[in-house]
Amino acid sequence: MCAIWTPPMLAALSEYVAQGHVCPRRALIKQESALLDTLNANHVNNANSQADRAAALAQMGKDA
Repeated sequence: MCAIWTPPMLAALSEYVAQGHVCPRRALIKQESALLDTLNANHVNNANSQADRAAALAQMGKDA
């Protein structure tokens, strides 16, 4: 998930957490959130390790 959290969402998110919920995706689903489509799935790659980072940089043609 990639999200841009705006200031008005803070109150809604705070209330959601106060109710014992912890999933930010579900919080966004409950609000009127705009979804953006990407033309290329590689534009939103996920890199959670050094190996993922190196693979992403290689895909972009950059040195790790």
